[in-house]
Amino acid sequence: MSNIAKRFLTSLLAGGIFFGSYLYLPTLYLVLLLVIFAEILIFEWPRLIDLTTVRGWVVTLVYPGLPMASLLYLYFMYYNVHKLIAIYPFLISWAYDMAAYLTGTMIGRHHITPRTSPGKTWEGLFGGLVAVLIVNGILFYRTSGLVLVAVASLLITLIAFAGDFFESRFKRNARTKDSGSILPGHGGFLDRFDSVFFVAPAIGIFLLFEEAVVWLVVRSVIETS
Repeated sequence: MSNIAKRFLTSLLAGGIFFGSYLYLPTLYLVLLLVIFAEILIFEWPRLIDLTTVRGWVVTLVYPGLPMASLLYLYFMYYNVHKLIAIYPFLISWAYDMAAYLTGTMIGRHHITPRTSPGKTWEGLFGGLVAVLIVNGILFYRTSGLVLVAVASLLITLIAFAGDFFESRFKRNARTKDSGSILPGHGGFLDRFDSVFFVAPAIGIFLLFEEAVVWLVVRSVIETS
């Protein structure tokens, strides 16, 4: 079976369980998220960084600690407000990942970072951007308009790529291709969460900023009335 076929079947099965639990069994989704985080911390992350040092633990608090905290924050704060918000980092990051992988595999010729990650190409990055544009267009075009969708899609694509590149750098230093082997065709959970782990904090920061602006506006209106 080809690697693409393995990736497709694994994505279909794991994605069905993951998104299905999110929509219909939120407690199970939360348990899965915590189990995945534990698996990353115990089995995958130690392959990429030395956890016997203070530096290793400090880095771990920032990554993957902060990204997971961001995912939990989005879940607890927004699941009952609008289900799309808490799951959006996964939807958009995995849309980028799949499109970038398929485009890069089929027509990728021009490498972005050949020394750190030989598989990443400009064609793949563009394919990922197109996928992000399509998903964001479907979700937000009517409420946000084309310009905002395009700008947001470009920023998210660059953030997702940065997350992918960030993990690739750790794998390169550790001289390993994947963070693990638990997902056939994909590698480890961290290999599938690398973009998510950059997008989630970005979404969390944006929402916190938006809430702060709304609070300041409301406060100024109350004080002047």
